[in-house]
Amino acid sequence: MKTIALFLVGLFASVSTITVSAQTAKQVKEEMKQEKKAERKAYDKQIFNQAYQSMQDSLFVLQAYQFTFQDGTTVEVNSTTNFIHMNGDKVFVQTASNLPIMGQNGLGGITLKGYPQNVKFTQDKAGNVTMTMDVFGILMSAQIVINLYQGGNNAQATIYPTFSNNNLTMQGNIQPLSESSIFQSGNYY
Repeated sequence: MKTIALFLVGLFASVSTITVSAQTAKQVKEEMKQEKKAERKAYDKQIFNQAYQSMQDSLFVLQAYQFTFQDGTTVEVNSTTNFIHMNGDKVFVQTASNLPIMGQNGLGGITLKGYPQNVKFTQDKAGNVTMTMDVFGILMSAQIVINLYQGGNNAQATIYPTFSNNNLTMQGNIQPLSESSIFQSGNYY
């Protein structure tokens, strides 16, 4: 009888220990998950603030990875050669092709230089930022609207040419000018 009682006490103690260990492991796993989530959220906020500040300083590049044309066609593009680049009082819009064609800029596309006017910022309730500017140059007269989405540096820019309806929308990431990696053609208009 004593042996059975000792056996039951030992069994109960080991089951209790296993249960406590399982609960502790779940708690640790959940805490780690919450910690990683908080770290990611803090990182995304830092990247967003950095992108927003570079836009306010007029020292940024929107490196596009996708174009959407007016007819809805989307094309994946190289972010090193397709961008909107603002450096103080100058804006460059460059497009390039992955096809072996020269184009006006030697990259299968065109590079346009303009000067921004009427630069305005708005922020919605969700924290998304919209930058609107009119850009005028030798071959460029357009309104550019850039939407920077809360929680990172993802952005969308739409170029509305003044003298045509050939709107172009670029999806990409906003980088401070000092951290961007672009290849700009020397042939611009």
